[in-house]
Amino acid sequence: MSHPVNDSTSEAGATVGSYEPRNMVDIRGFTQSTPDQLKALAAGYSAVGNRLAETPAGGGVSDSYSQIGAHLSALADSSGEISGQLAAYNASDFERIDNPRPNEHMADYGENTAG
Repeated sequence: MSHPVNDSTSEAGATVGSYEPRNMVDIRGFTQSTPDQLKALAAGYSAVGNRLAETPAGGGVSDSYSQIGAHLSALADSSGEISGQLAAYNASDFERIDNPRPNEHMADYGENTAG
């Protein structure tokens, strides 16, 4: 069944799914933004739950949407660990990217240094 909200939700999903990492700095930025992406979805579903509570749809339906929002919020919180994992797994690479050696700018590290 189609609904106008489906278009924007499908578009958001397609946008996230089509993400192509350009370099390590870009990957770091993406992982750091994941909690905010999920918090935005959580807020949307929680808002729907609150609105449905005021309609004949009843408490069960509104509670379900509120629970979806709560689960997404919990995912947002735990997804904050992803950027920490990335940093831990790639500490030496990020050290070089963030603190290049003297005259290291003359070396070609390709896309990893592009912002």
